[in-house]
Amino acid sequence: MTMIIGTQEYTEFCRFLEAQCGIVLSDGKQYLVRSRLSPLMTKIGISTISELMQLIKAPGHTELKNNVINAMTTNETLWFRDVYPFKVLQSKIFPELIEKKKTIRVWSAASSSGQEAYSIAIT
Repeated sequence: MTMIIGTQEYTEFCRFLEAQCGIVLSDGKQYLVRSRLSPLMTKIGISTISELMQLIKAPGHTELKNNVINAMTTNETLWFRDVYPFKVLQSKIFPELIEKKKTIRVWSAASSSGQEAYSIAIT
């Protein structure tokens, strides 16, 4: 059975996710929510995002809330992951900063093994 996510419940879930961990989902990512949360929802015996939201908002469901956030987190690290930002760094941002003789300091968030940070340094 395919989980259907209505516009209102998708919006509510997106707000929750951004408030809890800073992940911003754009429109059209319902498939991602569906694919990542379906196994968890099946395991706990619920079938809608609305039911899930009610549970994670209720007191005493911290573990479930953490499981939802973990399910929505991309747990991968790659060299030059998402090529576009590195192209922009190389062709626009770094040259402008160098031209202005600005010190370049970069912070790479959520880099489990450092490949993203080293990719920035290599760029």
